[in-house]
Amino acid sequence: NGQVTLTYFVAGANQLVITSVPASATAGADFSVTVQAQDSDDNPINVAADTEILLTTLSSGTLSGNTGTITMGTDSVTLTGVQYDQVESIALTAEVTSGDVLDNSLASSSFAVDHGPASQLVFITQPSSSSTISVPFAVQPVLQIMDAFGNLVTTGADATATVDISLTTGTGTLGGTTSVAAVGGQADFTDLFIDDFGTDKVLTASVTLTGPGLVTTDTSPAFEIVRDPAEQPLRWAIDMTGVWDTNTLWKTASAADVTVIPTDQLRFDDTYLTADTTVSVSGTVTSRNVQIANDLFNYTFDG
Repeated sequence: NGQVTLTYFVAGANQLVITSVPASATAGADFSVTVQAQDSDDNPINVAADTEILLTTLSSGTLSGNTGTITMGTDSVTLTGVQYDQVESIALTAEVTSGDVLDNSLASSSFAVDHGPASQLVFITQPSSSSTISVPFAVQPVLQIMDAFGNLVTTGADATATVDISLTTGTGTLGGTTSVAAVGGQADFTDLFIDDFGTDKVLTASVTLTGPGLVTTDTSPAFEIVRDPAEQPLRWAIDMTGVWDTNTLWKTASAADVTVIPTDQLRFDDTYLTADTTVSVSGTVTSRNVQIANDLFNYTFDG
């Protein structure tokens, strides 16, 4: 009797394949991706039921518009409203969430996502929380021009726009170079200072962008400017009790320390001061200079 040898071939699993991705994309803008059902020999196959597809990525941003359906009796779907929000190179994979059983796709070829149009100005470095009057801040402001998703805008006209900065809350004048042209979307200020003290200083930066026009942003929180201790005169403490007014001059001074007068014992032009206040006397007993100084007032009597 003759023998017949039978050879069995086990078909490979059917699978999803991403057949088309863009060469590049823009953050927040639609792009298209095509996903196809194929057999193990890479031939297109029609699905037997509506098959829901989900696109995913291992990258750090947010992928949206990433679901679609391969309709029963067809082999592919093109997702036309896919978006990604971060500037980086990404690859996509596709998987089935319902319908035919198909293996997940391999990763697609990678493509670059660029920034979207400039829409905002952001402080990435705040000025020093406390600086000395008329001395450049130890930490200078740095601002970036960004798209709506917080990506730095590095190319195009807006990447070199001029950023202006001004003092909008608090007394004094902002000195130094207050207009800086951005480089690659970033504006670095180097020599800003304020010539008056106080705890409520707020800077406002502004830039005119191609799309939205004028855009502004504020420092947060407010910061302070303090006096230079080295510029304070020699001082003697003043002994006193009770409430006094601006017409009072003291006859004597004692000790070599500055006296802090409680709020309820001190007033300035009939207005009680809102914080404990340093009172100092310089000069001689017969020809004195009496100074009241706190964050709200700096007043001198001569007598």
